[in-house]
Amino acid sequence: MGDEMLPSEATSFDTFRNQACDIAVESKRSELSISDLPTRMITYIGAQIADTTEDKSTPASPTDMTFIDNASSSSHHYTTSHLEGINDWALKTEIPYDIDTSKLYTNPSSILYMTIAILIIVSTLFICYVLYFMVFRMEGNDINAIRKVLRRCGFNVELKDKKYRNDKNNGVYNDGSVNKDSGFEEVRCPRHVAVIMDGNRRFGTKMHADPLRGHWVGGQNLIDFTQWCMQANVEVLTVYAFSTENWNRDPKEVSILMNIFAKYAVNFRREALNRNIKVRVISSDDRKLPFVVKNAIKELEAATSQCTSFLVNLCISYGGRAEIVNACKSIAAQVKCGDMEINDIDEDCFSSHLSTSKLPDPDILIRTSGEFRLSNFLLWQLAYSEMFFIDKFWPEVNQQDLLRIFKQYGERHRRFGK
Repeated sequence: MGDEMLPSEATSFDTFRNQACDIAVESKRSELSISDLPTRMITYIGAQIADTTEDKSTPASPTDMTFIDNASSSSHHYTTSHLEGINDWALKTEIPYDIDTSKLYTNPSSILYMTIAILIIVSTLFICYVLYFMVFRMEGNDINAIRKVLRRCGFNVELKDKKYRNDKNNGVYNDGSVNKDSGFEEVRCPRHVAVIMDGNRRFGTKMHADPLRGHWVGGQNLIDFTQWCMQANVEVLTVYAFSTENWNRDPKEVSILMNIFAKYAVNFRREALNRNIKVRVISSDDRKLPFVVKNAIKELEAATSQCTSFLVNLCISYGGRAEIVNACKSIAAQVKCGDMEINDIDEDCFSSHLSTSKLPDPDILIRTSGEFRLSNFLLWQLAYSEMFFIDKFWPEVNQQDLLRIFKQYGERHRRFGK
């Protein structure tokens, strides 16, 4: 057979070319293995050539070649002219007939996809590095910003502060420990700390010529004090915010204090949620509390009821004697109803009827402003507490003062009468 193709063969060759294009597209989409490309192309083209030559009466010349389709086990005959035409067309259209794999990876779309993939990988690594730096290298309250962002995104996680040196606190680390080179020593911290926050009015008068302003500053210092206790691995903090005797103050001052309590409850709720702090309000007589304060307290307790990292007890409209009286009334009512025998009453039974039931008694009592009295605060619970009195107003107390108290507490020997 001659070297030139007949018109009918040229028409069939268009069909061959279209089928070869389909095969090439499949290979570039990874739907066809590169090693299968020549076989598939020759198989498809051979089938069409076979159909074309079946109608011809002229037998195949000695230069004909036979290829076997492994999939269908059928033989197809190709003439030299057909094979040369196919090879020329494949070279002109850059179809990888000769398994030139470089052709498959120089497609502009492939380069674009590879570039995008590389950019995604580099961006991911950069973001991971930034997060690592922010989470594990940030110091102080900056770590709280990460905690806030994660919580707002729905992650109920608690990030641990990394131990760092804060020169402003003279060697105090943020985990409650101390830099040994600073002159301090490692301390044994208590589980439960009780505080009488005294001196707010005198601080306001001294620093701002406004006694009531001292109450607001004292409330802000309580937030910092809570954080210091958490860093020192204290479990419970109980503070004396407003006593039953404070109702005897000037009504105008009491009214302002109630408004401060209501606003403070909103601010403290936000901080408590960010730091996973549970807040309880202890009151021996809440009948005089305004509705706005009661509602703020209710929302504060409900919002933090599932927090587990720390517990803060706010004693508002509280008196130690009134708490004892309330416990006696509760026990007497149970005895009267037959739910309890008189012989069942002991110290543990009595403690279970107090507002601080199921909690350890305070290990430390701290009172500020230079006063040396309990002022009707936790009279039953403070029986064996170590007492510390600071000659500073409450808003002036800092972390170094607390650490000194913890150091002194660690040096004391608590024998409990033994």
